[in-house]
Amino acid sequence: MTATGRLTVQDLIGAEELGLRLVAGLGGRAREIRGVHISEMPDPTPWLGEGDVLLMTGLAVYDKPGERVRVVRRLAEKGAAALGLGVGLYFDEAPTDMRAAADRTGLPLFEVPVEVPFKGITGFVLDRLKRPSLYQLRRGLTAQDHLLALLLEERGLDHLVSAAAMLLSASVLVFDGRGEVLSQADARIKLTPELREAIWELYRAAGPTTERDPGRVDEHPVVLRDVRLGGRVEQVLGLVYSDDDPPGETAQVLAEYVRKLLNLELHRYREEALVRVRMRAGLLDELISGSSRPEELEERLRNLGFRTDVPRGRLLVCDVDNFSGTVSARLGSVTEEAIQELKSEFKERVDDFFSDLRVPFVSVGKSDSVIALVQSGEEAPGQDEKLLELGQGLRQRLVEGPPRLSVTIGISNPVERADSAPAALLQAREAVRAAGGRQSPHVRLFSRLGPSVRALDTSDALKLESVARQYLDPLLRHDRERGEKLVESLRAYLDENRNVARAAEILYVHPNTLRNRLHKIEGLLGRSLEETEVLVDLALALICLRFGRKT
Repeated sequence: MTATGRLTVQDLIGAEELGLRLVAGLGGRAREIRGVHISEMPDPTPWLGEGDVLLMTGLAVYDKPGERVRVVRRLAEKGAAALGLGVGLYFDEAPTDMRAAADRTGLPLFEVPVEVPFKGITGFVLDRLKRPSLYQLRRGLTAQDHLLALLLEERGLDHLVSAAAMLLSASVLVFDGRGEVLSQADARIKLTPELREAIWELYRAAGPTTERDPGRVDEHPVVLRDVRLGGRVEQVLGLVYSDDDPPGETAQVLAEYVRKLLNLELHRYREEALVRVRMRAGLLDELISGSSRPEELEERLRNLGFRTDVPRGRLLVCDVDNFSGTVSARLGSVTEEAIQELKSEFKERVDDFFSDLRVPFVSVGKSDSVIALVQSGEEAPGQDEKLLELGQGLRQRLVEGPPRLSVTIGISNPVERADSAPAALLQAREAVRAAGGRQSPHVRLFSRLGPSVRALDTSDALKLESVARQYLDPLLRHDRERGEKLVESLRAYLDENRNVARAAEILYVHPNTLRNRLHKIEGLLGRSLEETEVLVDLALALICLRFGRKT
């Protein structure tokens, strides 16, 4: 048996327990044996396959020299591996004419002593032919056990890829769905940047598919496999083999096994990530609603890495400007599926930004916004500038496409304790509202708003609501009874610096509809919206209403 797992004529002749003797056709000793056949017919070749060994005693041809030579010639033409001639019955030794024919055709001819049963030879051949399959099976199972153990031990993607490269004797790399290399391990072929790029181009040219025949890059056989999650290609597994050792059946099976392990790892990572996201979202929900005991919230914040000897951080509200219009313009659709997809992508970008910074944070999606509590360090002089820089970095991440978004971010004052999160949410939302004008920056600190807004933030909620109702009660009552949106329309009108066209776009109504509402507001209040004093009073009343309602 050779080291490669093939059985050759030389291996058979070299088996001492059989006592065979090669007497002619020595040049064919390296021929591979694929089967064995016993026959005494004058021409058994119709029942033989390429690579078979024929065993015969010569019963049908021992007294027919011409037939003896034809048997050798036909076997050679058939592509037989060798002819084994029993001696001691009809022949004392292999006839000279058969030896000469074997030498001419290159067909190995060996003598089988009378005491060696043909069954012993067939048993030897069949046993050796089974061994490579068993060896490959054991090798495959061992490799699978090793790779599975790495997955269960949570050693990570790099360990899994390195082990696969060693077990497969192939260079291994894993791309993400966009062609970026997540991990690689070199074996016999060095994965240069140029080779990696060529492999990705091969994949792109072939198109996503679960399985494909091996391709070639720079004369190297390449096996590619998709790693899908929910029908979407999340990763691409690539295996690069040496040209003198192309992937066999076992390598293909192991490649598929590695793909499945990557898929399991991806599922597990996503499930763990979803659990973390839900935990963070649930905690922030309870923080801003004030629905849990402060001591319990503090403990859960500590478990997520928040320090409790300093302020709990700042609350940020990240708002997509004109959300529905953005969905329609950017995605070409306003279906519920398209809206949810954009909201999910928006929140993932927020989470990825703070995860990359490695700072404690919790986040939750609310309507068209994402709210995040972030603890980025101790409060210190110059903190406002650092916060603006943080907000601008986050906004840059959020506005990158596709689709490109217009985003406004409001940042609260320090959240001193867990139970001060509801008030901080009001601050951040008010900062977003104040930043909404076209001439305002897109990142705004509550601490830098006008003194009237900051003064109202410290007032009693009941007093604020009382002030709001003093000015807005006719509008609130009308909205409640008629189902109209006069208060919302007034707020949009003032937020957009009395620009009717922009305010109407935000409200998704025709400009004339908004003008009619504004005339109705003037009638109900008995005051003109052209008077500066009236506008100031109403703007403050709307702010009081916002703070007083704790929304």
